[in-house]
Amino acid sequence: MKIIHTSDWHLGNRMHEIDRNREFSSFLKWLKEEIKRQGAQALIVSGDIYDSANPPVESRRQYITFLASLAETVCKNVVIIGGNHDSGMLLDSEKDILGLLNIHVIGSASDLNPEDMVFELYDESGNATGICAAVPYMREYELRRYAEQTPENDIGNVSDTKTFSDKAYSNLYSETFKVAEKLRADRDIPIIATGHLYAANLEGRLAGHETEIKADDGTRMLDIVGNLGAVHESSFPDGFDYVALGHIHYSSMAGGNPRIMYSGSPFILGFDEVVYERNVLAVDFSRNTGTRKFAVSTKKIKVPSDTAYRRISGKWDKIQRELQEYKGISGETYIEICFVPEDGISIHAEIDKIAKELPENIQIVSRKAIKSVQQYTMQSRDMREIRNMDQDDIFKMLILSKSNDILSGLTDEEKKNKEQELIDKYLPLFREAAEQVENEA
Repeated sequence: MKIIHTSDWHLGNRMHEIDRNREFSSFLKWLKEEIKRQGAQALIVSGDIYDSANPPVESRRQYITFLASLAETVCKNVVIIGGNHDSGMLLDSEKDILGLLNIHVIGSASDLNPEDMVFELYDESGNATGICAAVPYMREYELRRYAEQTPENDIGNVSDTKTFSDKAYSNLYSETFKVAEKLRADRDIPIIATGHLYAANLEGRLAGHETEIKADDGTRMLDIVGNLGAVHESSFPDGFDYVALGHIHYSSMAGGNPRIMYSGSPFILGFDEVVYERNVLAVDFSRNTGTRKFAVSTKKIKVPSDTAYRRISGKWDKIQRELQEYKGISGETYIEICFVPEDGISIHAEIDKIAKELPENIQIVSRKAIKSVQQYTMQSRDMREIRNMDQDDIFKMLILSKSNDILSGLTDEEKKNKEQELIDKYLPLFREAAEQVENEA
C-alpha cells in the first residue's frame, strides 16, 4: 500500500496581501499528477485545509474540484481532517456528499467518539488495504474528557507526571488504536493515524522547543494556547504503523521516529520559511519479516513552484546591490527587506525609488528594521513596516512613547532599568486586552 501525506495547505492565504490562487491551483494540479505517478491508493491531508474558518469562495471551489478530480486516479481513499485554522463545522457540512466518493472528512471531534474516527481503506477491487484512525485538531475543551481518564497501562501515579496534552492524547490515541485493532481483526493490513498538533522532540527548526515560539517576523509559528503544549512520541501507541501529522510547516519526524511524521506545508507561509524545502511525503507499506508486521518507507517529494519568495537583509549598500541583481530574473518574485537603520539614509524613500525600477514580476511586499524596540521609536517607522511587527513590540513602543518625562534626566543604565520596569508593569495589560479582543473575534 502507498499513501501520499500532505498538510497545511492554507487555501485562501494572502501573505502580505499577495493573491496566491494561481499558486494553489498549480499545486493541486501537480498533486493529482503526482498521485498518478506514484500509484498512491490513499491521500491524507492532515489539517489546515483553509487559512481561515471562513475561506473565500474560490478556495472552496479549488478544494472541492480537486477532490472530485481524484475519481480519475487509482487513489480510492482520501482522508481530510480539520486543523486549528479550519472551521470543523464547515468541513463536516460536506462530509456526507464527499463520502459518496470515498472521501472521509473528520472536521471536528466535538460530537464524536473514537469509534466514529476509525474506518477501513480500500483498493480498486474493494479489498481492505488499511485502517485509518483519523483524529483532527483537538481543542482544549474536547481533550478534557480524555485528560481526566487514567490510562490502563499507568502504574501508580505515573500519569501525574505527564502534561495535560500528553495525558489527553495518550488516552485518545490509545482508545482509537483499540478500535482500529479490533476492526483489523486478524487481517494483515496496516493501521494509520492522523493528528494536527505540536509534537515534541522535532528535528530541524523547532528542535528543543517545547512551548509556543514566534517567527522572526513576529507571527506565531505554533498556535499553542492554554494547556495545549507539545505532545511526546510516547503518546502514540507503538502499534500504529504510521502517524500522519500536520501543524508544523516543514517536513520533520517526532522523537526521531520515522513512523511519526510531519509532511510540512507545500507553500511558504512566511518569509522566515523561505530556506525550507516544500514537500509532500510518499509512504510505502510493505510486509516485514521482523518484529513489526510492516516496514514503512517514507520519501520526500519536492513540490515545484514558479513563484519565488526571497528575503534580503543587511545595510542599504548590500540591499541595493542584491536588488539590482533581481532585475534580470523571470517569474513571479516577492521580496522582504530587513534593513539596518543608518543615519543619513531615508531607507523607505530609497526602497520606494528602487522598487519603481524593478520589472513587474518583481515586487517588494514587506519591509522591516533589524533593531530593538527601545532603540527605534514608533515615530520613526513607516506604516508598511508597522504592519509586519509583533504586537508585543508595538505595545512596548507605545508604553515607552508615553514615558519621556519619567525617563528624562536618568543615566543610560538607569534609563534601561526604568524602561524594563515600565514594560514589565504594563505589557501584561496590553496582552490581556489583545487576548480579549481575539477571543471575541
